[in-house]
Amino acid sequence: LSQQTRLTAGTDLRFIQQSLDEFASGVKGFNFFDQVNSPLPKSQSANPGLLAELRHDVDERLSLTAGTRVDYVDARVDDDPANLQMLGIDGASLAAILGTDQFDQNFVPWAAFLTGQYQLDDDWKLTFGTGHSERPPSLTELYVAESYLFLLQNGENTATGDPQLAPERLTQIDLGLQLNHDRLRGGANGFFGWIQDYITFEN
Repeated sequence: LSQQTRLTAGTDLRFIQQSLDEFASGVKGFNFFDQVNSPLPKSQSANPGLLAELRHDVDERLSLTAGTRVDYVDARVDDDPANLQMLGIDGASLAAILGTDQFDQNFVPWAAFLTGQYQLDDDWKLTFGTGHSERPPSLTELYVAESYLFLLQNGENTATGDPQLAPERLTQIDLGLQLNHDRLRGGANGFFGWIQDYITFEN
């Protein structure tokens, strides 16, 4: 736009296909199970996104940068329904394990930020910023059906997805001070974040 103002814009596309077959045999109580599958069924996620960033030098001391991103995420199970009927050591359907048959999910996560830096004098510079971002759940977090994940090393614990998860959300503010004086350099930075709908394991 000008020497003081610069605009960058773009788009991208992420496409993920994922699946896992995990077969196990053993005894649960008085029931023997043989080669039962606890899978992440064949699933996919398509994610086109738009992004833009604007930088403006207000004067010799102050510069500001603002940016935003908007995504559309379409996640779905793309497996043969016949493969989703007898799963896990109890031989249940994928819908019974996950608690719903609404596998197709759509998300519109977005992100935006504003950062700046102000040159207090020849040696000291103040930096600041605030932003918001969202992360949609992964295919594993949505659809995994009683798999033994390496993240859980505690006996017989398994992981089960939830197709009704909401995206994680984070809002954060940052403040920093930097010193650059001859041979002496240093700085201090602090931040505070508010996290909502954090995705984690539930016992």
